[in-house]
Amino acid sequence: MTKSRTALVLSGGGARGAYEAGVVRYLREELPVALGEQPRIDILSGTSIGAVNACFLASTAHVPELQGRMLADVWLSLRIQEVFHWSVLGLAALPLYLWRRIRMLRLRHRLLFAMSPSYRQVRARLEQITAH
Repeated sequence: MTKSRTALVLSGGGARGAYEAGVVRYLREELPVALGEQPRIDILSGTSIGAVNACFLASTAHVPELQGRMLADVWLSLRIQEVFHWSVLGLAALPLYLWRRIRMLRLRHRLLFAMSPSYRQVRARLEQITAH
């Protein structure tokens, strides 16, 4: 009979990494009290920031009881100035960037519906109704 394995899969999404650090802290600090032992994590996997957190956990696997605190400390030590690099030029370009993104979304939305047969049918029917 094969022994079952436990995997920890961490997702991507920037700030979600901080949330994951809190979950890892629970798994490593509070759950062992309830279980009476450190839970074994055999497989680590992650996407984007989850992969970064998974690599950290793999590199500290020799001290599972400290992993939660260490990962949380890394996240708590981050400062906004280290994450976002703002400049006057960058801030000045922000409205144009947002305008372009909104315009592209609207265009994509229009193209999606303009190509669908049901849209053409609804549009033709509305034109008939408004013409009368």
